[in-house]
Amino acid sequence: MGEQKQVVKNTGILMAMELGIKIFEVLVSVLVARYLAPQGFGLMAFALSFVSLFSLIPGFGMNVLIVREVAQGQKVDPYLTNGLAVKTFLSLVAIGVILALGGAMKFSAERMQVVFFAALLMILETYVRFTGAFFRAKQQMKTVAW
Repeated sequence: MGEQKQVVKNTGILMAMELGIKIFEVLVSVLVARYLAPQGFGLMAFALSFVSLFSLIPGFGMNVLIVREVAQGQKVDPYLTNGLAVKTFLSLVAIGVILALGGAMKFSAERMQVVFFAALLMILETYVRFTGAFFRAKQQMKTVAW
């Protein structure tokens, strides 16, 4: 019965974290829209849309692989360190591609700056999701098959 309580607790934590993130995203969007006004908000929307085209590069589907491998009882440390190393390399590649395309498209300095910050936000999100995958994998390791 103790394992079931742990599963319920961990599931509740994950749900609360996801809900908190969504509430924070809504609040930030509303505040940014009010602060930037239509023109500035449009620039931010452009930057986020442009950068999202390249989100596959640092993501590369590693989260699903990690959950599967770790949940099968594999060691966590090698996957975490190697995964973070690969993510760092792919993140640098993604930033390079984004900045090169921005330069080729002759983005203004302001637009390039906003795109760069949006790229950093995208990379931070992939790191958070990657480390969150380990939490889910550990959760699945404790789940008892019924």
